[in-house]
Amino acid sequence: MRAGAARCAIYPGGVPIVTYSALRLGLFAVCVAVLYWIGLGSWLLVLVAAFAAWGISYVVLAKPRDKAALYIAERVERRKLSGRRFSENAEQDAAHEDAVVDAAEQRLASDAGEQRSAGDAAEQRSAGDAAEQRTARDPGTDGQD
Repeated sequence: MRAGAARCAIYPGGVPIVTYSALRLGLFAVCVAVLYWIGLGSWLLVLVAAFAAWGISYVVLAKPRDKAALYIAERVERRKLSGRRFSENAEQDAAHEDAVVDAAEQRLASDAGEQRSAGDAAEQRSAGDAAEQRTARDPGTDGQD
């Protein structure tokens, strides 16, 4: 399957947001070129070009803007109706990541519990060894100071 055919199957009619954005960027580039050719320079060139492109795009690109707005509104409505925030694949991926993170946290908690138990046992052994050493030095105290 060709890449173009796959894109059409996923995004029938293209993505109006991309089309509208590309047209606006192109219009901005044309405004910059024309204003530079006129002799405008520095930061004023970019500022005037941005305002000129905004004004021209508001009038000239009304149809692509409406298509982009309709596309966004339809996607929002589809997501509201499906009850999902993301696509099914994205939600499955998030669920898998959550399961991996939960398993890692449980493993860390159990490892910490084992280390704590081993640390407590080592502490008890060293306390017992210290008591035995005191008893060996002074048999009459039974390890108490």
